[in-house]
Amino acid sequence: MKHRIFRGILVATFFTAVIVTVAIAILFFSLMENEVLQELEAESRMIETGLNFGNTEYLSKVSDDKRRITLISSDGTVLYDSGADADTLGNHMNREEVKQATSRGSGSSIRFSETLTERTINYAKQIKNGEILRISVSQNYVLAFLSYLILPACTIIIVVVLLSVILSTKVSKNILMPLYNLDLEHPEETEIYEEILPLTQKIQVQNRELKRKIYEELREKQRKQREFTANMTHELKTPLTSISGFAELLMKSNLDSATAKDFAMSIYEEAARMILLVGDIIRLAEMDEREEDYKFEEVPLLKMAKKIRDSLSISAKRKRVVVNLKGEEAAVYGVKKILYEIVYNLMDNAIKYNREMGKVDVCIERREEQITLSVSDTGIGIPYEDQEHIFERFYRVDKSRSRELGGTGLGLSIVREGVLLHNAKMELCSRENEGTEILIHFPIMKVCNYKEENNEYL
Repeated sequence: MKHRIFRGILVATFFTAVIVTVAIAILFFSLMENEVLQELEAESRMIETGLNFGNTEYLSKVSDDKRRITLISSDGTVLYDSGADADTLGNHMNREEVKQATSRGSGSSIRFSETLTERTINYAKQIKNGEILRISVSQNYVLAFLSYLILPACTIIIVVVLLSVILSTKVSKNILMPLYNLDLEHPEETEIYEEILPLTQKIQVQNRELKRKIYEELREKQRKQREFTANMTHELKTPLTSISGFAELLMKSNLDSATAKDFAMSIYEEAARMILLVGDIIRLAEMDEREEDYKFEEVPLLKMAKKIRDSLSISAKRKRVVVNLKGEEAAVYGVKKILYEIVYNLMDNAIKYNREMGKVDVCIERREEQITLSVSDTGIGIPYEDQEHIFERFYRVDKSRSRELGGTGLGLSIVREGVLLHNAKMELCSRENEGTEILIHFPIMKVCNYKEENNEYL
């Protein structure tokens, strides 16, 4: 900004100096022409006095190279001309200065001379015997005089430019000094000039708005942390209470082996559920704090989905759900274990919340500038009023059924955090009792073809 102000002032000063110099030169040139005409008028009076005592021989004596003297009869015939042979010159009655002298007694003009083939300044005067005396000088005479002023004019321009450089530097510095010293935290305390008052007022408003937003975000974050802690405590307390109760019964009662085995199985299931819950909580904490140094690499999604389908095959068979994989192999540039969590949770939910004899379709395809992963099922669907909340932590549409199926309420929260980590976009399409489809659009950063036969990228 400082350089722009400096350049602006310097350029304006330079062009102003040039324009003023040119204007003065034009004005001075005009004044010089008038001065020359006055000199020619004075000379014509002296020559007229000399003619009263002599003839054309007198004219030849007073003639020189700087001026042209012409004597013209009342009918326009040239009687004498110091610049050319009078016999070769035509009638001069049509010359502007001659016509003026004939009608008014004197006349002048600045025009191109056909005889001298240059622009001339002419003054004509009618003398007592009716003849016309004309004196002319070349306009180059004036220009030659002005040429002496070129050096002083250039010197003045250079001095003006140098002064403008110094003044521009000082002025631009003075203009910007209040901005350099502006305290963005407390702009109202900075000494400023009136022109930047709107800027400081706007900064004040933005500071207040920013502080308000930060305060609100902090309060919202604290609220969510409190809510998360309360939910986590509740979710952990439930299996721990069950484990404690079953263990107490095992210790105090004389149970038969079959009942004791049932209690032990319940303890195992509750412990497994708690381990799963703790694992999900740890993963969310890692994503929130970004404590891990995530390693980004090219991850083939279709191959990953096949592995996850194999690991969920027992769950799918128990539910008699068919899992279909289709699409093309495409590699997403991302964190392998986070991408695994995303795909695993989506496929696991699609199987858990499906109907008997249902199906799950997993499709991976390239669409324009993105890779799209879609997981759809023919399950129970999600009520419309719950769809905007299902990605919240510990949110369950049907809590009793979710616990029965072994859900922690954190799977879709992990999916959402993973999607944000990869700068992806997510869509949810669901109808109650018809099914659900979740689409994730990953931006293409690095794409490669994957050849499964020899596990190589092409």
